[in-house]
Amino acid sequence: MKIALEFTPAQSTEHQSRLRYAFQLFCAVYGHEPVLDNTKAGTADLRITYFGDLAMRQGPKVLRLYNGYRPRPLTSPAPRPRSFSKDGRTTVLFYPPEDSAEVDWLAEIFEWISCAHEYSVSARDSVGRIPFEKSVFARYKLDERIPYAALAMWFFQHAICKLFPATEERARVPEISLDTQLSALTMSISFL
Repeated sequence: MKIALEFTPAQSTEHQSRLRYAFQLFCAVYGHEPVLDNTKAGTADLRITYFGDLAMRQGPKVLRLYNGYRPRPLTSPAPRPRSFSKDGRTTVLFYPPEDSAEVDWLAEIFEWISCAHEYSVSARDSVGRIPFEKSVFARYKLDERIPYAALAMWFFQHAICKLFPATEERARVPEISLDTQLSALTMSISFL
């Protein structure tokens, strides 16, 4: 599926870059084709937008995301995550929506994949890592075994599936050629 991403003029270049990064990663994981050129947005099957007024817009189907993310200085931690449940799954959100819009899944994906919340931690252990007790998991008593970025991607794909019921809800499985598999096996054996 071809998906276009539309920002508002109020979203800074930094803001757009971060969300575009998350969008491209999401598209790669779920096998969508990102449409990044606004002049070609009309060729998309779906338009993801941050605009509030959708009534006047024409063209592909539209999914409006809540515009809750705000870039912050590296010294500021992420907002306190809050529990979120929908359609039988539970996760946490850094930016729960204040209106009826869909959660800003791109912001949630970005927070987890970038580890932006850890930039604010100055403490380091003896080998330079952030001590676990200073991590977002320990600070907010989150289960570190839960793949929060993958959950955010699933929720995002689930919202898309509501607009396109025939769309696969599962992430795509990468196709790996036999040559690639043999090369990886050879590499593994050489390390033994």
